[in-house]
Amino acid sequence: MPKAVIPNHFEVQKFLCSSKTHFIYRLRSLQHFREFKEDLDQTGSLMQFSVSVSDWNPMDRNCRLEKTREYHKSVVESFRRLTSEMDDVLEFRQSLSRNLAAAQSTGKRQLESVSSSTSSNELLLLLLAS
Repeated sequence: MPKAVIPNHFEVQKFLCSSKTHFIYRLRSLQHFREFKEDLDQTGSLMQFSVSVSDWNPMDRNCRLEKTREYHKSVVESFRRLTSEMDDVLEFRQSLSRNLAAAQSTGKRQLESVSSSTSSNELLLLLLAS
């Protein structure tokens, strides 16, 4: 997610903002892993991303991060919401254009009918009166 911010874990933040689906993250110790996992769990719900974290591997000190189905659902939902809003905006714009065109043609017709049924002096008086 572009909004994902994970303090002190720049590589993870970069992964979350990318299109990659998984990432291997190297950690210093088991304690660091536990703190990282807790931070990720707390931050994920606030930032609307979902990542599964593999268990700690003491041999290579890595854990595997993988964007989960909930993450992909949130991306798709955001996209659907934006596209549906865009359809509403386009429909509103077309409605405004139609109303403006109708108002302009009505105004022209009124002016034409006034000018054909009145003399130029009467028209001048009508314009000054309004």
